[in-house]
Amino acid sequence: MTRFATYWRVWRLTAANALQIAFVNRGTNLFFLLGKAFRFFMGLLFLLLIKRTVSTVGGYSSDESDDL
Repeated sequence: MTRFATYWRVWRLTAANALQIAFVNRGTNLFFLLGKAFRFFMGLLFLLLIKRTVSTVGGYSSDESDDL
């Protein structure tokens, strides 16, 4: 078994256990999903703010990067 497969199995087991703890009752379900949604939208906001405020990234303007 490769090292990646071993790490994948360990990650999957710990992720499953964490989800079981998070979904114990309805209150934790709500907070868990609200937290995930909040994190997702904050990430989108962060990317949007970077796109608006930074004129070039790696020497390319935003118009040039759309063509890549």
